[in-house]
Amino acid sequence: MTAPSLEQAKERMLEAAEEQEYWDRHYDEVLAKYPDQFVAVKDGVVVGAESDLAQLIFVLSTRHIDIRDTWVRFVTEDHSKLLL
Repeated sequence: MTAPSLEQAKERMLEAAEEQEYWDRHYDEVLAKYPDQFVAVKDGVVVGAESDLAQLIFVLSTRHIDIRDTWVRFVTEDHSKLLL
């Protein structure tokens, strides 16, 4: 595997900042609808939510949504659940 170019790295950093901005603005509303679930967002729209990550990936695949084109977070009020 080769290292990304500077331009690719800049693009990924901008995408990461955009994703974080989305979650900063919408986390509470997503949490209210999908507590303790893995939530996939594409183009600013929730496209799937499941309590099991493998199930979310399966559901997205049946909808022909590539998981690599989504932002996925486990949304919870209990942040200790995020520890692996």
